[in-house]
Amino acid sequence: MKEAPRKPIIFKDIRKLVEQKDLDALIVAAPDHWHAPAALMGAAHGKHVYVEKPCGQNPYEGELLSKAISQYGRHIQMATSGAPCLR
Repeated sequence: MKEAPRKPIIFKDIRKLVEQKDLDALIVAAPDHWHAPAALMGAAHGKHVYVEKPCGQNPYEGELLSKAISQYGRHIQMATSGAPCLR
């Protein structure tokens, strides 16, 4: 018997999304001012986080994300979805 495809669940509030126990990671590609808060919420709820650049709006937000890595034991990676670097 073929399994029916899963339908996506739409969350309008990120706080409800990060509370989901069956999610291991969070990809943050929201408006720039949401990058650091969303990444911090994800890490605090036990999610690994991939965040688009910039990771924050100021250096302090970057420091908070660095501390969150060791505080919550989660990986946080910042990168860009742009073209790969050529050598």
